Amino acid sequence: MPRLLRRLAVIAASLLLATATVVVPASASSGLMAPRIVYIKQKHSPTRHLGVLGFAETRDPVNQLLGSEQLWEMNVVSTHQGAWVVTFKLYGSNLCLDKSLDTSTSNIVYLYTCLGTANQRWLLQRTGSVTGANLHYIRTYYQGTPGNCLRTYTTGNSIVGNCADELDEYAIYVI
Repeated sequence: MPRLLRRLAVIAASLLLATATVVVPASASSGLMAPRIVYIKQKHSPTRHLGVLGFAETRDPVNQLLGSEQLWEMNVVSTHQGAWVVTFKLYGSNLCLDKSLDTSTSNIVYLYTCLGTANQRWLLQRTGSVTGANLHYIRTYYQGTPGNCLRTYTTGNSIVGNCADELDEYAIYVI
């Protein structure tokens, strides 16, 4: 009987652990891991998701869209003080979320061919949680330190800028 109870406890703990990994952890202490398929919603506009209109092409803007969520492949490439440094690749494509380096003053964010370059790296700075997801500032990380936050709009170019509570917080949902 004690053996059966012990076995049931192990099974219950395994199930709890499996369901707990559905939410993006705040810490990267477990090291780098396999890519995760995610969708991303802005905290202040939960009916909208991060995506691209139409057929995705290089330099297309990333916007807040209505309708079915577009999926992203999130790859953890390193850590910074316990937080994940990731890349976001549009699922089913070879296009990544990219902070433009076209000019030294450019703050535009768009899709660009995934090259693994530093301007395609983003730091996830956890700010809280909502049902089913953690909230994060998605900050540039191309200079090796946390930079400005991703700021998306319903039309036009998305940018990076100073982080603003609510406006720049994103819920990242793991599929």
